[in-house]
Amino acid sequence: MKKVFYILVLAGLMWACTPTGSDTSKAPDAPRMVQKEAGADTTLNERGIDAVARRENAIRIMWYRQPSTQGVARYKIYRSQDPQGLANYRFIGQQEAENNDDTTFVDLDSLSIFTKYYYFITAVNDEGKESLPSDTVWYNLLPKATPGFPKGRVVKPDSLGFTFNVPSDAFPNGYIFRIERLIGANFRELVYLYMENPLQGGFGQTQFTYTMNNRELQVFQDDVEYRWRVDLLAGDPLHNGSESDWATFSIDWGN
Repeated sequence: MKKVFYILVLAGLMWACTPTGSDTSKAPDAPRMVQKEAGADTTLNERGIDAVARRENAIRIMWYRQPSTQGVARYKIYRSQDPQGLANYRFIGQQEAENNDDTTFVDLDSLSIFTKYYYFITAVNDEGKESLPSDTVWYNLLPKATPGFPKGRVVKPDSLGFTFNVPSDAFPNGYIFRIERLIGANFRELVYLYMENPLQGGFGQTQFTYTMNNRELQVFQDDVEYRWRVDLLAGDPLHNGSESDWATFSIDWGN
């Protein structure tokens, strides 16, 4: 009888130690932040983190999808103003992995200018197991430039000066000037991109104009709507900047 009892006990222990169901899963691999994403707003400088062209202060972070990791259900985003130690980071949001935008997140949570914000993300699988943190990225928002002219319809220009105002406390040393053609609600085509960094002699003024001559303006089609904005840069352009609101315009070539 004792022998039978011992056999039953041993069988029970072996069953308890055999991975089944939820025991078979392990935490996902830590996500990797994007080094240079082709679809980012501006691909000259941003690497995994960038300001966002919105009226409120906002920061976008980006990371790679993980095709080799099975069962990732969502990504969790953490933020801190102090980079030292996990205890200083707090959970600020998440993205479901089945969402088409699951590898990008826009932080709108009471952000201030001239403040360094640090971020990392984790992956969580179907059974709630959370990965180790990704690499940490950080960003410091500057005050936004304000587009002035052009706005609306411009008739047969020989040259065109894109004038924008720079806040006196921004102290940028360069900028990125960007123009897109509007092709429907969800698609824009980049038609012009220029970066000035560092700006020779600094801005030294609160109003600045980038001028395109007649030859450069030939890129624009007749009576097609375009939009433009200015991204200010300062210090390390990978981690310091702002994006202005968009201004829209069209050119009447008289055709």
